[in-house]
Amino acid sequence: LIEDFLRALGIFHYDGGPNAVAELAEVHNGDFQHRSGRHSFQRKLRGSARDGHHRKVTRLALAGGKGRSLSYGSAFAAASGLARALAPALGSDRRVGVMLPASIEGALTVLALSLSGRVPVMLGLSLTPEAASERCDLAGAGRIVTSRKVTDRLGWVPEGAVFLEDLP
Repeated sequence: LIEDFLRALGIFHYDGGPNAVAELAEVHNGDFQHRSGRHSFQRKLRGSARDGHHRKVTRLALAGGKGRSLSYGSAFAAASGLARALAPALGSDRRVGVMLPASIEGALTVLALSLSGRVPVMLGLSLTPEAASERCDLAGAGRIVTSRKVTDRLGWVPEGAVFLEDLP
């Protein structure tokens, strides 16, 4: 998802070369190696949205049920806002569980965590409470971003849950 997002904005080019994986790892770690030097991931995306990548920024990035969709620019703005809203609830946690369906909200949550330098730990909706807890322990994730709709459907609330509906 992150690679596709960057490629669409014209700031990540996978050439299959020996450095491609390292460059993608740097993107996931919050840095982006660009020909002109090191730039923060956020600054590079903001610059792309602002400096002449208008065609790319307005292209369809995410599509969901009920005809909902977001352009790359709108997705970046929404993910940035979500990252700011999640920050107080997540504190200094570097790894964060994500228990959301494959949806626009799920994709924006993964982007928001990545933009804030956090590592999303994806948790499937078919996990039992014990399995989810075990995976979070193994990954070092203390909190789980989810929604009340998901927990109502599952019939249980994960320990350390941060509900999207409760964010300011």
